[in-house]
Amino acid sequence: MQLIRRNLKRIDIYAPDRTDSGYVGKKLSPRLLGYINAEVQPEELKATEKTEGLSVYTAARLYMRPDAGVKCGDLAAVFGGKPDCRVVSVMPGRDYLMARVERI
Repeated sequence: MQLIRRNLKRIDIYAPDRTDSGYVGKKLSPRLLGYINAEVQPEELKATEKTEGLSVYTAARLYMRPDAGVKCGDLAAVFGGKPDCRVVSVMPGRDYLMARVERI
């Protein structure tokens, strides 16, 4: 798969660090690792019915260079300026790396 420069989008990658909240437990405080240039292909909106009600989530696939260094559990700012997605799977291709992200 050939990545085309005009289709690439800059995406910030964060580590999911946790800090003491001052009360009980820890709060999420993402630490910026850097950025990647990736081609974003959004998937369809998926709606599932749970006991709490209807749950809708958004997912996307990111195609990037094989040396990008993205791993499962990382956070990404795909749809906005702050981390809004979590990397759930990473699959290497012949000349690219595909990561699937879900909105958190």
